[in-house]
Amino acid sequence: MQVGNGNFAFGADVTGMQTFQPFAIMSSWGWKNDSLPMGKTQQDVEDYRGVSWLNHGRLVEYDFGGGNPIEQWLISNPNRVNLGRMGLVFHAENGDPVNITEDSLQDTRQELDLWTGILTSSFTFHGSPVTIKTVSAQSSDAVGFSIESPLLRERRLAVLLDFPWNDGNPNSVHLSWVFGTSPRTIPRHLTRVTPEIQSS
Repeated sequence: MQVGNGNFAFGADVTGMQTFQPFAIMSSWGWKNDSLPMGKTQQDVEDYRGVSWLNHGRLVEYDFGGGNPIEQWLISNPNRVNLGRMGLVFHAENGDPVNITEDSLQDTRQELDLWTGILTSSFTFHGSPVTIKTVSAQSSDAVGFSIESPLLRERRLAVLLDFPWNDGNPNSVHLSWVFGTSPRTIPRHLTRVTPEIQSS
């Protein structure tokens, strides 16, 4: 399911977050360009004129019609960027991370209140209940979560924040979470996490 505001959308899995892939956070303003094809420069882009077709008695240039690498780059760029991933990490009693699938969760239930926009997800993991409420702000591009579970106090449940990288290959999975080995300069991301733990 998704929560959003028409300008921003958070795709949620059965946990109400993005514990299982592929789910994305998309916006109307998050765009990127892939790298130019190997051996091509910005000058090649500027020099590209497309394919000339006769249209109503005159030649018109179209940006399609062949397999030119610059043409294909222009068709696919710019493209939307996945802004990140926010999911859950589960831990065993000894503190080691546990790889889970949706089948590892029991009693899964999810409900989207169309009036308030609140997505409520609940499930149990190893007998412990988890309830997550997911909301999107209506006037800003932000998402918020309320997580209730005894697993938090036991340090067996944590939140994962991850930011994807695009490898520029149009044939690869669009959510690449592994950086290559070449050094890169990564722009700074501003992420604000506001924990509020209420004890009863």
